[in-house]
Amino acid sequence: MNISIRQAIDLWVALEACRAGTNSHGGDTAEIYAYRLMPYSPSYTGRADSAIFAEDHAKMEVDAGRALRELLVLFVKTYRHEGLVVEMGVTGQGKGIPLDDWNPRGDVRFVHRIHVRVTRTKDAG
Repeated sequence: MNISIRQAIDLWVALEACRAGTNSHGGDTAEIYAYRLMPYSPSYTGRADSAIFAEDHAKMEVDAGRALRELLVLFVKTYRHEGLVVEMGVTGQGKGIPLDDWNPRGDVRFVHRIHVRVTRTKDAG
């Protein structure tokens, strides 16, 4: 995982709020922005207007997606006794993709934002 301690803590705090059902975005759902998992880069605008920056932008987006997945996997492992379930890309209809199915190879370009929901399995306490 190639993010700063501050970036990791900021995301962890948002996930803890989801776990407690108190996240300001939506109780058990957080809105995670890609730029929060990227190094500071004045040239990054979310789009590469120049071929010079296109490769760097793509790498930053892949690294952000990989960091998000790695941190979420660590979060779930930390609370494995609680049976946490993490869903990615949760829509207004409440549907999301299980974490195991999101970015399994670590090659997804995380460009803008994603909604992440943290719940517990029914049989967990």
